[in-house]
Amino acid sequence: MPPTAQRAVAGFLGSYGHRGVAEIDVGVARWAEEPAHILGAIANYLRLDDPELAPDVKFERGRREGEAMAAELARRVRTRSRIRGKLVEFCLRRVREIGGLRESPKFNVVLLLARVRELRRRHVPRVLLSDGTGPRQGHTSSPGRSSSRPRPIPAVVGVAHATGRIGTGQLVTVDGAAGTIATPDSSGRQPESSH
Repeated sequence: MPPTAQRAVAGFLGSYGHRGVAEIDVGVARWAEEPAHILGAIANYLRLDDPELAPDVKFERGRREGEAMAAELARRVRTRSRIRGKLVEFCLRRVREIGGLRESPKFNVVLLLARVRELRRRHVPRVLLSDGTGPRQGHTSSPGRSSSRPRPIPAVVGVAHATGRIGTGQLVTVDGAAGTIATPDSSGRQPESSH
């Protein structure tokens, strides 16, 4: 890809890379992580033979048609009542001017979900390398627990003093169904589980 195109795509992803296909699902990759969808859309635009199908041309045509219809509706109402015609004209103009704001809440929710996804991704690599997880404190929605949920990895939350009793890299047995984590004693036997 030419450097100019790379800069343009990087700029777009910098602003909108948190969006994606099925973006409400936190588990789905974002455009910044997997830009194949965006690159495919760009490639399809570049293949257009008819300049009338270009996105900017279609957008402008839709804008003009929308303005013409709003003027026509106001004209129709004005024939019955001049005041109502002005009111319809004002309301339609306002809706057209601020109607795009309806996307703001979703945009912000998706941005928040992308931030949640970033927090989750920090925990996932460790969980993927393990056969279980036991966060030192938390709830059923804690990052370690929610990262392990879609995988067949047992998880236990709220184990008192677990990080003080379990060393980094130490072998443990996690029983997600019982809510226990057990550590082997020096002879290699499993002691009674701790809750």
